[in-house]
Amino acid sequence: METNRRNKYFTIISKTFIIVFFSLLFLFILFDFYVKNDLKSKGLNSIGKYVYYRAWAKGDSNYFEFYVDSIRYKSNGGRVPKLFHNNIGKFYRIKYSKKYKRHVIVDFSQEVKDTSEILKAGFTKEEINGTSKLKAKETSYKDEVLTIIGLK
Repeated sequence: METNRRNKYFTIISKTFIIVFFSLLFLFILFDFYVKNDLKSKGLNSIGKYVYYRAWAKGDSNYFEFYVDSIRYKSNGGRVPKLFHNNIGKFYRIKYSKKYKRHVIVDFSQEVKDTSEILKAGFTKEEINGTSKLKAKETSYKDEVLTIIGLK
């Protein structure tokens, strides 16, 4: 009788865990779809500077800095073409989400060399020359979740 009760509790806990796991997985996939759709449909165009590359086991991180309302943001631009990390310090056209600033789409084929256009995007001459010591703001996932539920 005691064993039967334990098996029953174990079965209930196992099923609950599986339901919670797949529900969370579904929510993450749904959120990713929502953000990508927002970026594609409502994304704003700007210029971003390629500032950081880091290779790891089966991928890489490629960070771009850009300005929104005079605030500089830093975001992972995703995977880049092979040997693209040699272009650190160059400027490219980006599309960013006004609502979710950690998400950008970078057009790696459109390098921007026009200084006046880069200055209009919010960068300074020091940043163009590579002598700026300013740090970019990195938004947290907490900020994004608060934005989604309308508390920020």
